[in-house]
Amino acid sequence: MRRRSALRRFRSWLRDTWLAYALASAAMRLVGALPLALARRLGRCCGLLCYHLDRSRRAVCLENLGIAFPEKDHRERLAILRGSYAHLGLCAADFCQFNKIKPEEVRGGWVVPEEGADELMRQALAQERGVICVAAHIGFWELSGFAYPSLGYPVVSVSRRIPGPRLEALANRIRTRLGNTLVYKEGALRPLLRALQENKCIGVVMDQRAGREGLWVQFFTRPAYTVDTCARLHIKTGAPLISNLTIRRADGRYTWRCRQIAVPPQDGMSNDEYAKAILRAIHCDLEAAIRETPEQWLWMYKRWKGVSQ
Repeated sequence: MRRRSALRRFRSWLRDTWLAYALASAAMRLVGALPLALARRLGRCCGLLCYHLDRSRRAVCLENLGIAFPEKDHRERLAILRGSYAHLGLCAADFCQFNKIKPEEVRGGWVVPEEGADELMRQALAQERGVICVAAHIGFWELSGFAYPSLGYPVVSVSRRIPGPRLEALANRIRTRLGNTLVYKEGALRPLLRALQENKCIGVVMDQRAGREGLWVQFFTRPAYTVDTCARLHIKTGAPLISNLTIRRADGRYTWRCRQIAVPPQDGMSNDEYAKAILRAIHCDLEAAIRETPEQWLWMYKRWKGVSQ
């Protein structure tokens, strides 16, 4: 226990140093300067290396896979997990390329909208209530907010703080280079409401465990404690709820998966009951996306931590 505590303190100290910033910046510049195919090959190899070395998270990952896919055997779950680590390596390599992507290269070169995506967004924005874009840690979630302004849609994205202020500043400079606006989760409600009033899109990642306040919502075979921000904003503003995911394609580009969330009518439900029904509709869409490409979801996260009350 003492060794673990000392290691945590050392890692926390290291994240705040100029050395960590310099190493991260140099690595990102190096990978970003490589041709895309070579950078992705390197990223995939690093991801697979982490799969073999990262034994401490193996139990959490396999537990999550067992909750989501009880019908699959151990070998099938390991194959999904291996693919997930490889996918994360590819995403890291792609993130390093963000510094040199031009706005005109995003549509078609990086992101391919699925049929009807632009029409759906135009119809949603025509209501002049803004659009609540529901995101998740599937596909390449960093690309979603980064690409939105180049696709023609102003967006304000909710972000969690990255440990280490210098590393956070480095990542945020890259994330916002093409016009994406970031707000931190703490105190995000007001800027999100303002963005909706200005008929902008807001991006909220929905597959994270809630903090002190949230709702228990069925997700695959168990309830999960869920952030209720999207549901509360929809109830308050009437802004359309659109599922927005960027899913990796076989050709290396990303499909912009844009779907209307089928929100049920309130029909006399209390706001809490209605928020829970909205969140369940969101999670049904997310479950469908994960079942289609399970290797592209972040299985390392303790999504079902805790016990439903």
